[in-house]
Amino acid sequence: KAYELGVRRLLVKGDSQVVIRQMQGLWKVRSSNLLKLHKQAIEVVKIFQECCFCYIPRALNGKVDSLAT
Repeated sequence: KAYELGVRRLLVKGDSQVVIRQMQGLWKVRSSNLLKLHKQAIEVVKIFQECCFCYIPRALNGKVDSLAT
C-alpha cells in the first residue's frame, strides 16, 4: 500500500533486534516456519528505492510500550 501511495524510501523501526538484524541481512533466519515470511518481506522491500531497518530498544521506546499494554 505504501508504494501505491508514492512512498519510495522506507524507514522501518522495530524493537525486535532479531527481526531487524535478520532483515538487514546480518543474522540468519533459523526458524523454518519464519523463513517463508522472511523471504516474502525481502521481496516486498525490493520494490522500494531505499529501505532502512532501525532497531529501537523497547526501554527507549515508550510509545511502543504504551501500545503493547
